Amino acid sequence: MAIMKKILFLSLLGTLLFSCGKEQPIDATVDITGSWHLTELIEIDTRSVTIGQEIVDIYLDLAKDNTFRLYQMVGTGNYRCFKGTWSLNENTLSGIYSDETPWGTQYEVELNETSTELTLTGKGEKYVYSKEQIPENAIDRFFYKIIESKYNNKFIINLC
Repeated sequence: MAIMKKILFLSLLGTLLFSCGKEQPIDATVDITGSWHLTELIEIDTRSVTIGQEIVDIYLDLAKDNTFRLYQMVGTGNYRCFKGTWSLNENTLSGIYSDETPWGTQYEVELNETSTELTLTGKGEKYVYSKEQIPENAIDRFFYKIIESKYNNKFIINLC
């Protein structure tokens, strides 16, 4: 009889634990907004941040309004800016450039516990980004222009 009571108690306890776990809301969204700097590109068996012999420097800004700006420098040239929109469906990141071209792939997203390292994995490549402010030399080079209206009002336009 004592064994039956223990079994009944354990089954009730298990039911109670599992039903309580289901009632608690689970926040499956990951906040990846902010400025990120590519620190590592892992391709099959290669660990580098290069394309061929060229060093690649990439900053990615994911805004809360689901727009992005990607500042990319290959080699020792100047940064190029690409912009568009992004979306996160569960842990899958996808995007569309401003010319309506979709990204080459979708990425599985991993964010470390301190939200300072973002890992994007897609098509056999893994991109590791660190949370970092985008430097002025990447943004300032040619992305802003001052326009004067016919009413002598001045506007700053972001060209990227």
